[in-house]
Amino acid sequence: MSRRESCERAPKISIFEFEPSDYADAYAANGYVHIPGGASPEFMRYALHFAKTSLDAEADAGLCAWQITGKKQQFLMEFPENSDFPEGLHRSVETVAGLDVDRVTLSERHIKIYDLHAAASPPPHKGRMASEVTVGIGLRIPEASRVVLYPDRDRAMNLHQSTKEWRDSLDEADLPENALEGTEPVEIDMRDGDVVMFAGNSICHERTRPAGAWLLYMKLNAMRLDPICEDPRTRPQRKLSLELLHARSDSELLDTEIEISPRLEKVSRNYTRMSWKEIVQGHIAGEKPFGLSETEFTALRVLEDRRISVRELIARMGYPRETAAAFAPMLRRLIEVGAMDLLGPGC
Repeated sequence: MSRRESCERAPKISIFEFEPSDYADAYAANGYVHIPGGASPEFMRYALHFAKTSLDAEADAGLCAWQITGKKQQFLMEFPENSDFPEGLHRSVETVAGLDVDRVTLSERHIKIYDLHAAASPPPHKGRMASEVTVGIGLRIPEASRVVLYPDRDRAMNLHQSTKEWRDSLDEADLPENALEGTEPVEIDMRDGDVVMFAGNSICHERTRPAGAWLLYMKLNAMRLDPICEDPRTRPQRKLSLELLHARSDSELLDTEIEISPRLEKVSRNYTRMSWKEIVQGHIAGEKPFGLSETEFTALRVLEDRRISVRELIARMGYPRETAAAFAPMLRRLIEVGAMDLLGPGC
């Protein structure tokens, strides 16, 4: 029997074993929910084995760029082939948090193992913009450790691409360790197998006394953002996009659907001291920035969160449909640099 046949015959492992609709009202009212025992025993056994294996082989499996000295190690979580990932994860988070089912995107999936010398009371923080909903599953939680949330203070979304960028943008008085001083937090006693969901990019949060804690954290959004390519669909979509780009003529390109790439983190507009001349650039994590003309930036702004044909995009930019072919080179460049993706059937 082949591995594929074995997986197809094996019972499907469910990540969660709770009814998502039971928690939707609480999430809507508070911005978070705690679901004791929400992870299935079968998935817990798999996740713990995966964490142990990853830790033993950290030289090969560790996310070196994401090691946080003196705090924690992180490993990219791989789900079993005979599990309900990603459908079960999407369905549960969509229902609990009210996300758009057609746009939900997984932006992080990390096993986090905290250092034995991790600080007991680190400052609260907000996750990157792509962390619209953070989902935590306790794998091995020390007795004294708690999830700390501040759901009733400063619910503005972190519009930056990292916690560090967000902190760097704040004045000293606005740093959470200062702004939240005297505010009583919500403390969640998250145990092994418990699930916690909360608005990760808008609620200040942290784990206290985390030394030795093992957790699985998954972060999702309905903005189609996947800056570090951890949604399993992102890399295949990019590969298909380039294949379509090189295989289709300009006339065929015009009738192909397109969207802003999930990998596009941001567009920056800088003003130089040479008469405040503007420089517009697109940014993709791990790649050098690329320049954008005003027309190219307009194309991104008009496309926004839509999935439409190239021809329709040109029309929405205000140009006559009969001139669409003249914009093919510009659109080809935007796809080539990774600002946009062409979409094939089923995407």
